[in-house]
Amino acid sequence: MSKTVFNMIMIFFITIFSLGCSEDNSDNGVQSQSDSFTAVLSGSDFSGSFGAVALQYDFVGPLITSPFGRGNFHGESTVIGMTIANASVGTFALDGSNQWNAGVVTLEESNIEYSTSSGSGHGSVTISGISSSRISGTFSFVAYTDDGLDSIIVTNGSFDLPIAVQ
Repeated sequence: MSKTVFNMIMIFFITIFSLGCSEDNSDNGVQSQSDSFTAVLSGSDFSGSFGAVALQYDFVGPLITSPFGRGNFHGESTVIGMTIANASVGTFALDGSNQWNAGVVTLEESNIEYSTSSGSGHGSVTISGISSSRISGTFSFVAYTDDGLDSIIVTNGSFDLPIAVQ
């Protein structure tokens, strides 16, 4: 499967799932007080607290885990997400060396998508803990638009999220 097609599928699932989530701190809601997804996005603090979750699905190959958070970046609804194939404790490159692993930033109103699978994208995600119900770790990456002409930098990322099996 081409990287572009896979990225589009991943972005579709993350966007659809995040639009369907509501911020709910009750016992049966998606969010709890311990859930977190933060990063520094091109020098600005980002909190992906709205609908933050890690999707897990195996519709096209290996088991894919996608931690993501949705928040605001310069007043625009923004999603930061990653896909990790066969996630386990350890560090995974987000540089195109594995077609299933990627870091993505989507500016929703501008309809601009950045990916580590485009241009000279690179970075990594380190999973420090994973169970059947939660995943935690850190990440940083540089992602590019499909034409490779524009980039966005994500640093100091961290997440501690529930896993939702799709």
